[in-house]
Amino acid sequence: MKSAVVCIIKKGKNVLFCKRAPAKGHFPNMWALPAGGMEGDETPFQTAQREMMEELGVQIKIAKILNCHYEESENYMQIFLLCSTEDEPRIADGENSELKWLPFSDFLKAHKDEEIPPGLRYLRKNPQIWKGL
Repeated sequence: MKSAVVCIIKKGKNVLFCKRAPAKGHFPNMWALPAGGMEGDETPFQTAQREMMEELGVQIKIAKILNCHYEESENYMQIFLLCSTEDEPRIADGENSELKWLPFSDFLKAHKDEEIPPGLRYLRKNPQIWKGL
């Protein structure tokens, strides 16, 4: 089974959302939280550090694991992490086409299920995971 980390990167009351590049193999052109697949014997924290540097050019501080969820439709485990950064994220070629900071609830109000990947749909259905962050 594959595993992926999903980073909820907070700055104040806002969370970082990324519009995935059109050429991405998974969920192209969808708005998502920054995420990436675990490689080899990496821990979730190591994966998050590596992926956020590769995709956004930021160093993150990981506060805690918020939730783990098996996504049956995609056959992988998602590990949701609460993170922060002092760095300004950048758009990396081939990774994302847009970035935006918004309160979580505002983002979910603005996007239908068809516009977001399964991980965000799961969080929409389970607000107790992210409410009050």
